[in-house]
Amino acid sequence: MLDSPFSDLDRPPLSQAALTRALVRPGGLWTDITVVGRTGSTNADLAQAAREGARQGTVVIAEAQSAGRG
Repeated sequence: MLDSPFSDLDRPPLSQAALTRALVRPGGLWTDITVVGRTGSTNADLAQAAREGARQGTVVIAEAQSAGRG
């Protein structure tokens, strides 16, 4: 289970595999999906991933973020 402060939510944790199966398609908008339990900012994570060579269309989804804006 992902590290989340919202363990009392009436839903299962986000599933990277399920989201990838549902959203990543050849020629589609999204090319890679990463789910993390907690991060400071998904935008900062994506900026770092881009510096490391991530493809356009990469998505980072967090159960919780502490410094992000959304």
